[in-house]
Amino acid sequence: MGKRRYLLLAWIVLLLAMTLLRHIELAPADHRQPPPTPDITLVDGLARPVTPPPSGLIESAAGLGFLLIGAWLTGRIFRRLGLPMITGYLVFGVLVGPQLHQALAPCAWFAWLVPAALVPAESLQYLTLVNNLAISIIAFTAGGEIRLESLRTGAKHIVSITLAGVLLIFLGVAAVLYLARPLVPLLAHREPAVAIVICMVLATIAIANSPATALAVIKEADAHGPTARIGLAVTVCKDLALVIVFTVLMAVALRLVPGDEAAVEAAGPSRLIGRLAWQLLASIVIGALAGGLFRLAIGRVAEHMAIFVIGAGFGLALLSKALDPPLEPLLVALSAGFVLANLWPRQSARMFHATEELSMPVYCVFFAVAGATIRIDALIQLWPLALFIVAVRALLLWVSTFAGAAITRLPPPARTWMWTTFIAQAGVSIALVTQVTGSFRNHPWGAQLASLLLAVIAIHQLIGPPLMRLGLIRAGEVPRDENPP
Repeated sequence: MGKRRYLLLAWIVLLLAMTLLRHIELAPADHRQPPPTPDITLVDGLARPVTPPPSGLIESAAGLGFLLIGAWLTGRIFRRLGLPMITGYLVFGVLVGPQLHQALAPCAWFAWLVPAALVPAESLQYLTLVNNLAISIIAFTAGGEIRLESLRTGAKHIVSITLAGVLLIFLGVAAVLYLARPLVPLLAHREPAVAIVICMVLATIAIANSPATALAVIKEADAHGPTARIGLAVTVCKDLALVIVFTVLMAVALRLVPGDEAAVEAAGPSRLIGRLAWQLLASIVIGALAGGLFRLAIGRVAEHMAIFVIGAGFGLALLSKALDPPLEPLLVALSAGFVLANLWPRQSARMFHATEELSMPVYCVFFAVAGATIRIDALIQLWPLALFIVAVRALLLWVSTFAGAAITRLPPPARTWMWTTFIAQAGVSIALVTQVTGSFRNHPWGAQLASLLLAVIAIHQLIGPPLMRLGLIRAGEVPRDENPP
């Protein structure tokens, strides 16, 4: 109890300090004119003119440190309460991010107490590279957890549960929403073709999982067993299948309700197939080649392996974004980790050990940024419909997982509780929502659809980690010392 009290006190002091700093920062702009800026030309060490960095870039460094410390404290508090630390990271990001501040700004007392978001949107946009580094490291660790022996022994379970999940969730969510369209404001009074497209988009995003969240919960709980092992593999396979389903869907959708000719042309079958083949096959091949290069470099890195891991993560993230069309960084890093762990398990042990040591700060920043970007306004406006979709998806997750596991005779309790590993959504699903927004920007319902999707993802990301931890505990795959009373 004493440690919990000190953690809470440190958390409160941190928030008060950041709030006071925001007041001090905004005070000159509110009460007096800022002093004139002297005409000074900045130069580097070679006397060359240097353009000063934007203010948001400078603030992002302070925001990064604030997110790291605050998320860590919040995660420790949540763990003392018997909840996953990841949930604490997400909640802290929500509390200090711009979305919650924007939603509560109309309240006079809140606007006076917190004049601006503790982590403004200008700072978050400069944390994208750090976020990509986190994705690379998380996916690299996930690839190292997938072993060929496990795939051979559990291949039938993975294929069966993946196919059952993709088919039942897509068909079930689409059918339920289409039948209930008179009661759904987004679907009511829409043309049948438009209603079908909206239902299919919602059903496709419902397939998405979060490999990063699943791996983080498994690592935090130190879970070992078929629920954790097969669940993580199925999560990755579902996201790969999702990319294919989404690409085919957008090719059909943009022809049923075309927004503009450019969008239809960009989503033509040949273009989509070529882009999909590049993103999937090239990501796997380049990731495998990167794994081989890492193997050569590991033997020459005697010390400071953590620095090498950070450099490798940045390299994978930058390479994935630099190519045109860009690769999928999650798949690139996943392939690199898989190749290293399965071809050179003994030689790569040091690299994976260093990655484990980096997991705590990486998870803190990654999930705190994810929480800070959750659309609170969409959640407030659309929560009844979002909760309905969440409930339908949860039911279909349970049915499809139980059916797929029963077909291959996977014994309980893994058959009973594996569905909890598929609840959380993030990463790929958010990226697909961005594509939906761009594809249907010329339609009045496009913004509403994107807001609804973001609200559904937000709910899943908040409730997913606690339910997954509960499922792992009930499946008997969490050690007793990791299961707080």
